[in-house]
This record gives sequence, structure tokens and C-alpha cells, in this order.
Amino acid sequence: MKILIHIHGFILTILIFAISCTERESHDNITNIYYSENEDLPMGNFIDRIEIVPFETDSMNLIDQYHKIEFYDDFGGYLIVDKRQTVYLFTKEGDFISSSRKCRGDGPDQYNILVDAVYNPYNKSIEILSPFGSIYSYDLSFNFLGKRDLQEKSIHTFSRFYPLSDDSYILLPTLLGEKDAVMCFCDYTRQSIISVEDYTADFISTLTMNHNPFVRLNGELYFLPVCLDYNIYRIDEDSCKLSKYISYSFGENINKEDLEKRFSELPLTVEVFPSDANFFLVRVTDAVKIYNYLVGEGIIVRNRNSISLCGNCLRVTVGTRMENDKLIEALQGFII
Repeated sequence: MKILIHIHGFILTILIFAISCTERESHDNITNIYYSENEDLPMGNFIDRIEIVPFETDSMNLIDQYHKIEFYDDFGGYLIVDKRQTVYLFTKEGDFISSSRKCRGDGPDQYNILVDAVYNPYNKSIEILSPFGSIYSYDLSFNFLGKRDLQEKSIHTFSRFYPLSDDSYILLPTLLGEKDAVMCFCDYTRQSIISVEDYTADFISTLTMNHNPFVRLNGELYFLPVCLDYNIYRIDEDSCKLSKYISYSFGENINKEDLEKRFSELPLTVEVFPSDANFFLVRVTDAVKIYNYLVGEGIIVRNRNSISLCGNCLRVTVGTRMENDKLIEALQGFII
């Protein structure tokens, strides 16, 4: 018997409530939240209740590790995708409805690779997205309804989608780098991408989180990036535009390139290996001695000296401005 802890409410609801409880500034319709000014609030302010829902389990619905869990008020049940790319439907009480076990394969009414699955309230079907933008539609018993494709070839593969109507969707590319921090508005009647909005300006790294990036609240649609990006965006469905709605501030802006440059200027540095993530690798004169020295100074980096091809390398994670300054000052005091 699978157990699901179902927390009622949305992340965005929590954030909006937090805004009302702390000082903030608004400029150009953007609300800025300053982390240092937030106050601690009891969990009961955000969550109505927690329910434990026991899922019916038999030989037809043995679920592997969860990849996605969503509750849909529209059909009153749960949609679950497991690591084997099978979709399961359960009622809100946990009773098994159906699964897509027989729908995966190479047949004309089957999908081969699943990257996302949703319930489309506009045509009341379960829809499955392939990495190349194909959408497979099934009824709630997983009887095949049809397949739609994008005619034009995209430079991206896709990982998430959200229905805006019977035939209009938002598709999110697989995040492999900054160029993938975009949102594609697609019209499947025309089989084309009609608009592309990017949020690369605030993209930090490809570090991703497994949450639903789309939240509809009070008639508005919001986007919470799955990459590292300290913003929430509002989506204008009519104009296919993306605008910044909430920005978080953790203090003075942190520039990874600046930290890499400061490292390259240290006498103990042999080579800096830049990366797209919020950390980078640096080869030093003696990784073991420098690592132990930093531990003694209360500073933790990752010693990668024992890893193949990483001799005398340390992995440095970008911190706050104060943390970065403390690290550099400590290394300036290290005697080679």
C-alpha cells in the first residue's frame, strides 16, 4: 500500500502570504522580497491540514519510485508518473482508476518515451509529452484518442508542458544550459511554436528541482522555474508574454565569474575550470594541505584530489559575498 502525504495549498499561496508579512519594495510591478527581513511564521499560517492517503495496490498498479505527483480538482484525483514512465490515476480517496502500462511501446497508439504527463481540463484527457514535442492523448481509461506533433524542428528537446486550451500549450526545454532558459508557446493546430519567451537574464545554473513549475491562482498563471532562479514570473496567456512578478534578494549580488577571477589571481592556484553551475573546480598547488587549512579556518570546500583526472583539485561552491570574501582572505593568508 503506497502512502501519499497530501499538503493542501500552493507554493505561490505561501509566498504571497509571506509578502504580506514582511517589508518589501515594488518597482515596475515587481515585488522584491529581502531574505534578511523575513520573519519566522508558524507552519499553520500556510497549511490548512495534512492528509495521509493510502493508495490501493495490486498487481496492476505496483508503482516504482515517484517522478511526479499531481492532484487535479477537475477530475477529482491524482496523476502519478513513476520512474518507469508509467502514468497512474487514483481517486482522491486513493482508489485505483487506471494506468498507462499497456500504452507504452512502438505502436501507432503508444508512446515510447515520456518526459511529462498532465490532465488537460479543456478536452478532459490525459496527455503525455515526448522529448521531441509530440503529445499523445488518452481518456481516463487510457484508450487512445490521438497524437499531435510540432511540424517545425526545434533546437531544444522538451521536459515539461502545460495546456492553455485544446490546442495551445507551453513547452519547457530540457535544461542543459543558459540557452534553454526559455518558454515556448505552441499552437498544435498550426503545428508550430508561435512565440518564445526567455528568462536567461536571471538564470543562475542548471541545478533543477522536481516541482510543478506552473501554478494557477485566482485566474492568473504563474511560473516557478525548475532551475536555480530567484524569481517567480507571471504568464500572460493572451499575449504569450512572460514578466517578472516576485524577486528574492539574498543580499548583494553574487558574481561567480568574479570569484573565479579572484581565484585565478591567487599564488596557490594552478588552473580554474569554469562551469555553468553554482560551483567550479580549481587546481591548486597542494589540495590536501589547502583543504585541511581551510577546515581549520572553519571553511568547507570539496577535496576532489582522489578523483580520476582531478589531482590537486578543490570544488568551490559560490556563497554569499561575505562567505566568498572570507574564503579569499583565508587563502591569501595561506603560506605555500
